Amino acid sequence: MPTRNRLLSYLLLVAGVAVLTGTVFYYLHIKQAKNNAFENSVPREIAGLPLTQLITGQDAIESIQQLHGKEFPLVDGAVAIYGDRSVILWVSDAGSISAAADLTELMKIRIVEGRSPFEELGSFGLDNFVIYELEGMGQAHYYWQSGNLVLWLAADGGLAENALKETAEYYR
Repeated sequence: MPTRNRLLSYLLLVAGVAVLTGTVFYYLHIKQAKNNAFENSVPREIAGLPLTQLITGQDAIESIQQLHGKEFPLVDGAVAIYGDRSVILWVSDAGSISAAADLTELMKIRIVEGRSPFEELGSFGLDNFVIYELEGMGQAHYYWQSGNLVLWLAADGGLAENALKETAEYYR
């Protein structure tokens, strides 16, 4: 009898370890798949500059919220840096088209009120988007909504036009 109980104990232990290991691998796989999904949702290159740094998930959300000095209800986010910070792209997933529209409108209002270091230069249409153009901090800045995403692109002057065209086309 003691041998049978010992065998049963070992079997239960092995089964428990197998379930625990499977759970850990499943969690890591799901987490990696989610990170890869957003990682693949930014261009690998903009205006001839390679993607040199990418921040995704909660770290990106916190970075985006810190820039605004306010917490926005974001579902996901990415901060993509190209070259030596010559082009930076912030991608905020608001979770729905209406939430993205609200966020874009709030940004527009706050900028017009003078709550930012940017000078508003107006807006224009490009690839069925309304692009808001700004200037400040030594770069050209653009922001717009694409579905449930709100995008903000900062680019050095000589790269700005191409960077905007390529990014808008990517998110069309």
